[in-house]
Amino acid sequence: MFIKPFKIKSNVRLRNTDRKRLRAQLEAQYPHLSVSQLDLVCPVGRGGELFQLRLLCHGGEAVVAYCLDTEPIFFEQDGGRLVPTVYTLWRLPSLLPYLCTWEAVIERLAGGADFMAPGLAGCSERLSEARPGDAVAIRVAGGSRAAVAVGRLLQSPQALMAEPRTGKAVAVAHVLGDQLWVHGGKRPPPDLEGDSDEEDEDSQQQPQVQEADNKAEESPPGADDQQLS
Repeated sequence: MFIKPFKIKSNVRLRNTDRKRLRAQLEAQYPHLSVSQLDLVCPVGRGGELFQLRLLCHGGEAVVAYCLDTEPIFFEQDGGRLVPTVYTLWRLPSLLPYLCTWEAVIERLAGGADFMAPGLAGCSERLSEARPGDAVAIRVAGGSRAAVAVGRLLQSPQALMAEPRTGKAVAVAHVLGDQLWVHGGKRPPPDLEGDSDEEDEDSQQQPQVQEADNKAEESPPGADDQQLS
């Protein structure tokens, strides 16, 4: 969605009433967040300025995004659902269920490809609660807990864990290196290796991967060739 440059049609600072409305929407959509966690991304009355941006993407899609100071924190998708950016997922690593894949696949996602099911190298236990259409994060297998992409789940968790895995797993909407990330100042992913939080106390489920780990650099199985806007 944000692979190519977008136009900013408007950039409006949110009044306190609008901030409260945005926070209420986040509370409803992500009820597992604590007050202190909400304060990290949507403070009310203090803790930075919040802005609403109306964007026109390269493919003609109109998108509403929200920034905390200059850093994008959420964007709207699928009828107004708030989807976190990688910047928000670095602040709140357990906000979304996640899938893991290899570095070579991430490079393809950064070029505009969707995430294909054969590229699945692991996932959080919480993914079992997700349904097609839900937002999910994507991480690098064996790396930091910092998310590198976010998108919409296209298959049920049961289908993803079954062999053989085929088809698209996630429609990627935002990825490290795209223009929304650039708008936030191009901050690199933090090293979250030593951190822990409630959701990441669960173990990662490891689906069987038939020698794909050794072949990922040659032919990454987890990304299609379609270039997205």
